[in-house]
Formats: sequence, C-alpha cells, structure tokens
Amino acid sequence: RRVAGDTLQQLTQQREAIVRDNQVRELEIASAQAQAAARAQQLAALAAQQEAAKARALNNELHQQLEALQALPTERGMMMTLGDVLFEPGKADLQPAAFERLDLLAAFMNRYVDQKLLIEGYTDSRGSDESNQRLSEQRAEAVKVYLIIQSVDSARITALGHGKQSPIADNTTAEGRQRNRRVEILIADTLNAK
Repeated sequence: RRVAGDTLQQLTQQREAIVRDNQVRELEIASAQAQAAARAQQLAALAAQQEAAKARALNNELHQQLEALQALPTERGMMMTLGDVLFEPGKADLQPAAFERLDLLAAFMNRYVDQKLLIEGYTDSRGSDESNQRLSEQRAEAVKVYLIIQSVDSARITALGHGKQSPIADNTTAEGRQRNRRVEILIADTLNAK
C-alpha cells in the first residue's frame, strides 16, 4: 500500500508537472502568436503607408505631366485645346507645330495606360453645316491617327466632330472664328481630374 501510495503521489506530481509544462507552452505559443500578429499589423501599416506615398507621388507626377500638356481642369475632366494654327485653313492635315504637343500627349498616354481620350473637332460658322461637320470630324480623326502612329492604343481614343456647334468665341470676328476652329482633347480618368 505504501509503495502504491508513493507511486500514486509520484504519478500525481508528474501529471501536475506535465500540466504546468503544457500551460507554459500554451502561454509561449499565445505570446508568439500575439507577437506575430503585431508584426503583421506593423508590416501591413508600413505597406499601406508606402502605397499611399507611391499613389501621392504618381498623382503629383500625373498632374505635372498634365500641366506640361497645358491641360486645364473642366467640369468634364482635364482638357487640352489644339487651336486652328495646327491645321491649314479649311483642311484637316496636321501642321508640324502640332507634333511636339501631340508627342507629349502620346508619351503621357503610353505612360498612363488607364487614361482615355475623347477628341472633339470644331469649326467656325463659315461654310455649310455639312462641310463644317465633315472638317471637324476629319480634324479629330487626324489627331487620333497621329496618336495611334505614336503607339497609343486606338481602343483608348474616341474622335468626334461637332462642326460649328458650341462656339467659344464670337464668329463675327476673325479672332473669334480662329478660336472656334479647334480640337479639344478630354483626358478621362485623370484621378478624378483633381
């Protein structure tokens, strides 16, 4: 009986030691898991900060490029205007003076592949409605074709002609008519045009 009692006491002590060891291990595991979770949170916060800084830098770069393009904010988005001096009067062939600005636009579009363009041609009020409509479409299309030649994906460009609609100046003066003969390029998806 004494031997059995001693054995029982030893077994009880061993059992208690095993339980204590298990509790210590569980505490160590829980502590390690908590430390790992805290480290993961720190890494996630750091990654979020880096991503936000990267987005801010991209946004700043985007706006600097838009300024270089002389794009102005409008209620429709960022807009750049190509005046009549970029075309021969009554024609849709681009003049060499247009190439530099369009090359900048092409480089911008090739850098920011989420951007889309809406190219809109306009004329002054001289001439028939049909010829003005056709000329405005041809001018918008000429800009589109030039950009496609510069490796801008055609699926990202829409070209429309509006003829003599929506004048921005008085058509009774030579200066007003010249201002109305234009191609406007709306740059869409420019980070909400901010």
